[in-house]
Amino acid sequence: MDINITNVNSIKELSRKLETVFSEVKVQRNVLLVKKGNKTYRIKHKRDNLFSVELAIPVVYNALGGASGLLCFLTGFTGFIFIFLAIVVLLLIITGVYQLANKKDLEVFVEKLQDDGYSPESNSHIDKKEKRTTEQVAEANAAASVKTENKVSEKIGQLEWSVDNGKLTICGQGQMPSYNDYTDYPWCALKTETRQIVIEQGVTSIGERAFQGFFNVTEIVIPESVTTIERLAFGYCKALEEIVLPDTITSLGKRAFAHCYSLAALIIPESVNFIGDDLLDGCANLEYLLVQWETPLEVDDSFIISLPNSATLLAPKDGMENYREDNKWRWILSKVAYEKTDLHNLNMLNPYQICRVLHGMEIKRMRDN
Repeated sequence: MDINITNVNSIKELSRKLETVFSEVKVQRNVLLVKKGNKTYRIKHKRDNLFSVELAIPVVYNALGGASGLLCFLTGFTGFIFIFLAIVVLLLIITGVYQLANKKDLEVFVEKLQDDGYSPESNSHIDKKEKRTTEQVAEANAAASVKTENKVSEKIGQLEWSVDNGKLTICGQGQMPSYNDYTDYPWCALKTETRQIVIEQGVTSIGERAFQGFFNVTEIVIPESVTTIERLAFGYCKALEEIVLPDTITSLGKRAFAHCYSLAALIIPESVNFIGDDLLDGCANLEYLLVQWETPLEVDDSFIISLPNSATLLAPKDGMENYREDNKWRWILSKVAYEKTDLHNLNMLNPYQICRVLHGMEIKRMRDN
């Protein structure tokens, strides 16, 4: 499968970018090998921005070829040609069947490359996004580079943003614009020095990729006016340990919190009626996921699969049986029931503390019984 990757012209350059996304990335003979789960993907540079992506054939198939070659040698020259051709045909069939059987995985992998901003989206998707000119991006980044000294604010759509000593504040009335490329956001140049993000009352949405790659952010404040968090809005905020979602949120976009490695707990409000694919993909240190629906929300398989095996689901006691029987939610092995009244009495604590207390209450209840 061929894919165009913008602003990348070599395997070495792509390798450096992907090392921030995948844990196992290595270059062998000008071929980039990327391991995701139990599969390895091979990426070759064809020309300019064009790369080819394919699934690597498992070692067991290569071993089969080697064993067949040995059989040829032992058989002798008489049957060599016949066996050699048979082996070639067999390996081609195996390769074809393997690639076809895993076509969906390959498409998902390529889509992940696209989602993380290394490749352009389909034209239909780009047309729906605002796109700034190169000159506008350069001007915004130049302004952002002196923002900490001048402490001035700047407009973005209907909103206004400002920065002061590592605190990025977004204020105003209405939706936050969404851009196809996170580098188009005027505050992108501040992502390494920003420690706190404060979105003030009046802002109704958090745009796609708005704060993607803000590696050092430890605190994010979201007001009750926000109803939508779009795709990859907080992706790769690696230092973020907690975030409080207001009870007004209705939609959490695809991979909105992907690769927030330090996130220990997330409480999803009952108001949420949509969860995008792979919402918590790469959140390896997530210990608790607390949900407030008594009837499980319909979610994609990828949402459940992306959760770490060590994560514990906390669900309302009156609906716990529904989660145990649901075709998707039941695959979360560790489940803890809680009383909704207990949850409301703990609203002064942070999400991780709330989950720890509720977990402890359930353990105590079980012992008492």
